[in-house]
Amino acid sequence: MALRGDVSGSASSTGSFGQIKTGRIHIGKVGGSTANIAIGDANTGRDQTGGASASTILIGVSAGKTLTTGDKNICIGISTGAKLTTGIKNVLVGNEIASLGAPMTGNQNVVIGHECAEDLTSGTQNVYIGANAGHHAGIGNTNVAIGAELMQNNHSGSGNIAIGY
Repeated sequence: MALRGDVSGSASSTGSFGQIKTGRIHIGKVGGSTANIAIGDANTGRDQTGGASASTILIGVSAGKTLTTGDKNICIGISTGAKLTTGIKNVLVGNEIASLGAPMTGNQNVVIGHECAEDLTSGTQNVYIGANAGHHAGIGNTNVAIGAELMQNNHSGSGNIAIGY
């Protein structure tokens, strides 16, 4: 694939090289925010503006679509983190994670698997690993579910642990 567009840079000691922008790949400034990587479609990182969101990696169609001020997030997958707005330090890997319902403002969540924590909103410090684990998680905190389809309907419970299938 050929990169098109302007590539700017400097030889300063800061290592600042601006951005490469093709419509599908953005490296550097994304919507005015610095130190970000966005690879996907026009909706990937769409709402990042004003330099408020930094050190974020978004890979996938519509990944991090509504992210505004959340820092240090990693969203990899189709529609993954599509409703993430202000949450920080989240790691979301898999398709359609945090993609439905109210905006996601939760912090420090680790979610790995297809459609895990699809409804996650303000929940913080949760770990969901496995297809559909924590599918309807919403506002609960400090939950751990490792295994497919575990804690699918735990919307508001906190401090739970489930391992297995």
